[in-house]
Amino acid sequence: MALILSVKLNSGIQVENAYVRAASINGTAQELEVKVLYYANKENRTEGKPPFQVRTFRFVPSVAPGSANYHRQFYEWAKTTDEFAHATDDLEDGN
Repeated sequence: MALILSVKLNSGIQVENAYVRAASINGTAQELEVKVLYYANKENRTEGKPPFQVRTFRFVPSVAPGSANYHRQFYEWAKTTDEFAHATDDLEDGN
């Protein structure tokens, strides 16, 4: 799974259809740290090109019985934030 969204860089450059993917998740039941990679588009990721941005986010996961896996929880949480509120899901990634 990944997110597709428009990203405005600090330089003012707008990246349309950026491909944003959680690369790693580490932590405890109290807090997870997620390393997120931003690619210019899905093709750049598929072709092995480097991301244009790497960020780290933290969130509190649910460990209740029946909860979604941590990757899915991260994407669900991310879409509640202003940065990702208008993102669309890309479900072809497998996470």
